[in-house]
Amino acid sequence: MTDYDQWMKQVARLLGIDLPPAETKVPDPRESPADNSPVKVESKPDGSMVIDAASVPSAFCHGNTSGGKQPFGNMYGISPEHAMDVTGKVSPPVTGGAANADNILSYGASGVLQDYPHMENAVIKRPNAYSAGPEYPTTFIGAELLVHEAKILTALGEFDQAPGSDNILKLKGAGLTEFGEPFAIREKLNGGSLDDRLPDDKGLEEEPLNDFAGGLLSGVAFLQKRNIFHQDLNVDTIQFREEDSTEPVITSFDYATAHEGVAADCEDGTHFELEIGGTPNNQPPERFVDGAELSSKVDSWAGGLVLVAAAAGKNAQQELIAELQEFRSGTNKDQSVLDEKLDARLYGTPENIKGAIKGLLKLSPEERFSAEEALGVMGHPQAE
Repeated sequence: MTDYDQWMKQVARLLGIDLPPAETKVPDPRESPADNSPVKVESKPDGSMVIDAASVPSAFCHGNTSGGKQPFGNMYGISPEHAMDVTGKVSPPVTGGAANADNILSYGASGVLQDYPHMENAVIKRPNAYSAGPEYPTTFIGAELLVHEAKILTALGEFDQAPGSDNILKLKGAGLTEFGEPFAIREKLNGGSLDDRLPDDKGLEEEPLNDFAGGLLSGVAFLQKRNIFHQDLNVDTIQFREEDSTEPVITSFDYATAHEGVAADCEDGTHFELEIGGTPNNQPPERFVDGAELSSKVDSWAGGLVLVAAAAGKNAQQELIAELQEFRSGTNKDQSVLDEKLDARLYGTPENIKGAIKGLLKLSPEERFSAEEALGVMGHPQAE
């Protein structure tokens, strides 16, 4: 407190005057990493940034590090400075399905998720394993996607003070198991997915719907500001930390990509291809146009479809996705026709949510809302 402020308080007390409470200036949220962070960013003219892939600490080294074919068919080594040691704490690679493995939470094309009881609130993700026989090395299928996701999440963890950071999955560590397979340890989400939570025939009630929509769009805005295209936003990849939470968490960065920066980089330094990730039917029309310039607005479109499910139910979303085929194929480019379909599907939806969805589901990426613009239509505090 300044000397002037102290003098004013003394005068007011002598005169019996109640002074108005002093205004407390809330510092602006920090969009960039902390000053001591190794992660470097390049600011873009549009206010977004690109994360320098070379500056992101990685648990993995690409290439053959053993002088010959590595055991278990793996093409990764570790960076001892950044890798976590889990020796003696994990079961052998999961081959032949989940039935023979311990602590399985999920098992699918993107890998195996197991409980990791050696760390509080943690799960371990490992690639699927395949072996043609005892004399052949085990091949880890999708290992490059796991390594790619781990590097992206490592980078995003450096922005933990930025708006929307809480709506992004948190990584706890990564490395190679004693069996030579890449792994990533991440926070355990106990609240299930949006798919688990939604009835087929109706959406969320208005208050949780507003909380959910604000959190989802904050997370997407966080990614768009960092020029990262998630590519796989859907009712399964949007999850919750606790059963009673209405704040969503964006997971599954296996297919995240970009034109430049950490999401465009593979561990061998090559460009990560801008291939279609996730379900093709959830992609916007420009994804199906040869030579089209793609942008982070692909996530605006997918986020809009997620919000249709949250607002009107999974049946309404799937019926709309089927109706969108004429727009995906390019046979219909009339936005007014799409808007009519949205009005029918979103009958009874709060106007702020409907307005955000209709802006996110614009056929033209130039006219389509960014997540931040959709937050503004919602009246969300982050957009103020």
